[in-house]
Amino acid sequence: MLTLILGGLIASTTVTWGYTSRSVEPQELSRKYAADIIIASAIMFTQLALLSYIFNNALLTYLEKPFGVLTIVCLVVSLVLIIRDTNKPDINIKLGNPLNLINAIGLGVIYVVILFTVFYSNEFFGDSGLYYSALIAGLADTDAITISMAKFSLDGEKLKLASLLIIAAIMSNMLVKLAIAVFKGTSTTAKFVGYTFGSIILIGIIYIQIG
Repeated sequence: MLTLILGGLIASTTVTWGYTSRSVEPQELSRKYAADIIIASAIMFTQLALLSYIFNNALLTYLEKPFGVLTIVCLVVSLVLIIRDTNKPDINIKLGNPLNLINAIGLGVIYVVILFTVFYSNEFFGDSGLYYSALIAGLADTDAITISMAKFSLDGEKLKLASLLIIAAIMSNMLVKLAIAVFKGTSTTAKFVGYTFGSIILIGIIYIQIG
């Protein structure tokens, strides 16, 4: 469980990549690996909520409901998978050092790139450009786009827009994880991860549409 918590805080995509690879052999542990991948993503929502609160606590009021729903979806599916599977997997996975200087520099670079992208997208394309930026940013990382959106909405006038853009980035990130599960994992892992992350993407689309 400690591995999963660290994985969710460091990079849930890393957990998805590692666990889908390991689900191939032995295949009877596919359900457990699927649950582990989903739990790591649930922890990611808590992390993003914390980042939102730290950099712009007003933004969290717009994110707490969607984050709450997405977290519940992940936890319920994970719990069902764990209860229905009595196999005991070895869940030790090399996630890397969370304090690694290269990782920190990488996040900083991504953050700066996103800041420039968000600024110029807003200048030249308006809100639609910001959505494209969020979707692209979410392919690689959700932390940086969350921080940049928190600062982007500090004036209090763009809190709703910022929350929608963060959800869009999460949808993009979930699509990447879904693709990893489908192409690298077993059919069982791909099925459960696919259903769960597909549901999250659908919920995100609905939230943005009604937002």
